[in-house]
Amino acid sequence: MRYMNQNHINRLSDDTLSIAHTYEQNGDLMYDPEMVFLIDEENQALKPLEYRQDNLGMYQVVGENISDRELSSFAVEWFKNIRSQGFHLTRHNLEYADADIEVSYNEKGEIINVEGEENAVALYIEENGVEFPVDETAELVGKEITIDDRRLIVTLTQ
Repeated sequence: MRYMNQNHINRLSDDTLSIAHTYEQNGDLMYDPEMVFLIDEENQALKPLEYRQDNLGMYQVVGENISDRELSSFAVEWFKNIRSQGFHLTRHNLEYADADIEVSYNEKGEIINVEGEENAVALYIEENGVEFPVDETAELVGKEITIDDRRLIVTLTQ
């Protein structure tokens, strides 16, 4: 068994999303686990619909063999585990204002870049109140730092 340490987020349709952790076993891609969510745009929430755990042969569907409450409770804990393991969102591709854009994030979850068609990017930034993080290097300009017992003043060159 080889762990790929891959978390995948895939938009399945306009209102469903799959989040999965995968590994490879005997050449097969295994889900450990995969959850499918209904996207509630109005409440900015994900409602769990399905759960799949390949190594246990488990497939659960809300309302059939597991309750919404049970699956929601699992999802909350799973998201905590994903974050504590150091995983974070790095890139999000979406359609916005009839154009494809890509939003990039840093380790803190802050948006650091938005690329795509110029008007769609500008609209996304404005409508979502995007504020880019301050470049930490810029915060150091003019400050005195010590390296190997030498006092230096930080400057920027272009």
